[in-house]
Amino acid sequence: MENDSHHRLVGLSKMDFESFPLAESLDVEIVMHRNAHFGGKFEFMLEYYFQEGKGVQEDFSLERIEELGLIEIEMQEDLTNLLLSDAEIDMVQQSLSTYSEIREVYEIDNPKNKFPLLISNLILSEEEHPLQEIEAIVKEKRAIVPYLHKLIHSDKFYDPLFPGYGYAPLHAFECLGRIGDVSSIPLLFEKIGSGSFLNEETIFQALRAFGSSAEEFLLKVLKGKPLTVDNERAAIALLQFEENEAFARYSLELLQDPAVLTNPTLTAYLVLGCEGLQNPEHQKEFLLLLNNPKIPTILHEDIRAIARHWFPNLRI
Repeated sequence: MENDSHHRLVGLSKMDFESFPLAESLDVEIVMHRNAHFGGKFEFMLEYYFQEGKGVQEDFSLERIEELGLIEIEMQEDLTNLLLSDAEIDMVQQSLSTYSEIREVYEIDNPKNKFPLLISNLILSEEEHPLQEIEAIVKEKRAIVPYLHKLIHSDKFYDPLFPGYGYAPLHAFECLGRIGDVSSIPLLFEKIGSGSFLNEETIFQALRAFGSSAEEFLLKVLKGKPLTVDNERAAIALLQFEENEAFARYSLELLQDPAVLTNPTLTAYLVLGCEGLQNPEHQKEFLLLLNNPKIPTILHEDIRAIARHWFPNLRI
C-alpha cells in the first residue's frame, strides 16, 4: 500500500484534495483510534469526546474529529482506505481482537475462576479511578497477583490504541501496592523508566506502599556492581521515600568512588539522597564534596542548598 497518504488521497478522492488538507500523522492516529474504540464511526467518537470519557487523547481536538467526519461524508470514502497503511490496519485489528478476547470472558456462565473477570472489569472500566474494580481485586489478595503480573507484562495494554486506553497497567500497579505481596517489588522496579510520567508516579506510589521491604530491595540494587542503569533507577526510586538515613549514608559513600562520579545522572541522584544525613560528621563530609574537582559544577548549588538546611548560619 502506498505510504504517502497525500498521494493516495489524490488518487482516490471524489473531490479536490486542496479542499480537504489532512495533517497526516495526527489524522492517522485519530482514524486508528476511531476504528479501535468506536466501531469506525466518527459520530460515536465525537459523542465520547464531548462527554470527556476516560480514553480521550489530549492531542485529538473535537474540531478535527468533526472535520474528518465531514471530509469522509463529502468524499463518500472511508478514511481508513485513504490514510492507513497495512501495518496500521493490522494494529487496529489486533486491538479489536483483544477486545473480543476480553469480552469472551463475560460469556462464560458460572466461571470456576473469577480472576479473569475481575481483570477484565479493571481493563474495561470507564472510570478515571476504578475504585470498585480495584477493591474487588485487592480482596483476592496474593491469589490474584499472577494475573496482575501478566497484565503488567503485556506491552499492548500500555498503548492507548488497545482496551483500557493505556491505563490498565497503572490500575494494576495500584492493586499490587495495596495487596503488598513482596514478589511484586522486582516487577515494579523493572517498569521504572519504561513509560510515561504518570506510569512512573503510580509505580513509585506502589513501591512506597511496600515500605521497608521496597527500600531494602532498592538499596541492594543501588549497591550492585558493575554500575548500570539499575543503580540510577534504584536511586531515583529511593528519593521517592521519606528521608532514609541508610540511603543517605550509602549515597555519601558512593560519592567518594571515582567510577560513580563518571556517571553524572547517578551522581546527581546521590547528591539529593544525601539530604537524609543525620550525623553532623557525615554532613560536614558531604560539604567537602565542593572541593572535589570531579563533582560536576552544576551540582554545587544543590550541595550548598542541602548544607544550608543543616547549617543555616554557615556562609558557603
